[in-house]
Amino acid sequence: MDKTQQPYVIYMTSAPLTIAIDPAMQSDPFYRYKMRQLQVQVIGNGKMVRTSLTNLEDVSKDLHLPPSYIPNYLAKVIGAQAKYDKKKPERERGSISGEYPLPELSDHLVRFIREFVLCKKCRYPELTYSGQGNKKDVRMACRSCGWKGLLTSVKDMNEKFRRFAINNPPLKSNIMTTNTKKAPPGVTEAIVVNTAKSTDSDSATTTSSSASSSKNGDKAASPSETKKKADDDWAIDTSEEAAKERMETLVPDRLKALVANEKAKDEPAAEQLRKLLATKPAADQVVNDVIRLVKENFLDDPARNALIFEAVFSDVLGDLKKLVERVKVAKGALQKFITSNPASQRELIVAMDSFANKQPAAVRPGMMKLAPSILKFLYDEEVLEEENILIWYGGLVNKPTQFAKAAEPFCKWLEEADEESDGEGGEDEDDEDEEGEEEEEEEVVPEAKPVDTETLAEIDAL
Repeated sequence: MDKTQQPYVIYMTSAPLTIAIDPAMQSDPFYRYKMRQLQVQVIGNGKMVRTSLTNLEDVSKDLHLPPSYIPNYLAKVIGAQAKYDKKKPERERGSISGEYPLPELSDHLVRFIREFVLCKKCRYPELTYSGQGNKKDVRMACRSCGWKGLLTSVKDMNEKFRRFAINNPPLKSNIMTTNTKKAPPGVTEAIVVNTAKSTDSDSATTTSSSASSSKNGDKAASPSETKKKADDDWAIDTSEEAAKERMETLVPDRLKALVANEKAKDEPAAEQLRKLLATKPAADQVVNDVIRLVKENFLDDPARNALIFEAVFSDVLGDLKKLVERVKVAKGALQKFITSNPASQRELIVAMDSFANKQPAAVRPGMMKLAPSILKFLYDEEVLEEENILIWYGGLVNKPTQFAKAAEPFCKWLEEADEESDGEGGEDEDDEDEEGEEEEEEEVVPEAKPVDTETLAEIDAL
């Protein structure tokens, strides 16, 4: 795939864009067949590692194919094992065994689209499928150009997936339906309405003129006079300026706006939100912009959280001063979309952990050094709660990541503070026993120092 094109597969930490189904049409702003990028997440370790396709259901709906087709195709091309269980939550239904580079997965998905989704003649994703008797083959027909063919006639298709598709043909409910009668609001309908009105007005004018001429006893115009009048009507200015003026008049304003805003729509959602944060807007404006981007890009909660992380944290995670400034601007949106949901809080920490661990070796140490300071700042700003920080940390005790190891002093401090608060409201005992326990605790538990004093002073100063 061309490096200048948008990838078809991305990590879950990034918000999916809406891109052209046909890779060759990504630069065409008028191409109407769109799909969302496929989000993946690597889960597990060692031999149990798997690549989960988190928004598989959404992508399958865009391609109008059963959700099991994409993981099975990727697995059979790569040589892995595919799993699809519709009884599980949507984010966990489809996966393939192993971990693979994003460019490789993206290339395989593009190949799947070219082989199985696009028509072999017109290249539009308008194919319909119907199984033959005894599951010997699958018939394909294009609703756009009328092309017909068999699945066995498709060249260079993976033979294992071909057999899978023949044994599991797409259902009729998955076939793309196109309504050619209904026009987009404000564009084609306006043209049709205007045309109808003009036709009615022209006919009414003709009728009235003929009636008046017959009433006044005028003679009908001769064919030569009619031709002369027609020639006079079409004798218009053909200069370049006049042509531009006529084009401005003929093209509907709604269509002009669509073409003018096409480049703005192609800009990633995270970049749009990041540019807004740079202007230091009001808290309500940030919240409303997040809601707008969620609606425009059809984002679910995990994808929305990924969008917020990418816009707020991804480019400042290694600079504490910039991170503090960015979080204070976006605090209203963070508390509304992240703090309000415990799962979203943990997803934000996981996104920071994954992002930091994937940085180059030259950048990673400095970012890891700031891990406890970042968590403490988000804790102090009431973006992250103690319980969810400890749940994330507790899940990595046996196999901690570098980010979790770096954040260990702050997490230990939270655990000890939690134990102390539980001890204050504990059982009633004799004064001597309580004094003895306090002395014993003072001897065993060292003073907690979650963050360097210099780092704390820097945060307070900011």
